Amino acid sequence: IWGETILNLSVTDKDIRRVDEHYGIGYGDDINKAIAILKQIAADESRILKDPAPLIKVDSLGDSSVNILFRVWTSRVDWWDTKLDLVQRCKEALEGGGISIPFPQRDVHLIGQAQAKAE
Repeated sequence: IWGETILNLSVTDKDIRRVDEHYGIGYGDDINKAIAILKQIAADESRILKDPAPLIKVDSLGDSSVNILFRVWTSRVDWWDTKLDLVQRCKEALEGGGISIPFPQRDVHLIGQAQAKAE
């Protein structure tokens, strides 16, 4: 938009780094419960910074899952270990809380197949 102010919300502190993970849960699962589980992990993990605050929200509706964005910040030094540890912790916590993590699925409908069998 010409003439409008552009606001950049980037965090430029070079000592911290963002961890972005996406977790897909089943369409029949409780979204609020899944988000609460992920928020608890973020609150319990000492390497996750309080500022900038974690962002845990539904990100998109996929073909086979409701996708939740898990965005947190950590120190640059801790980034790799934090990222890898969080993947395992989040998966285990979601499954332990009864939240399914679906894999891609495809329904195939065969047209005319029933008629061919009848002949």
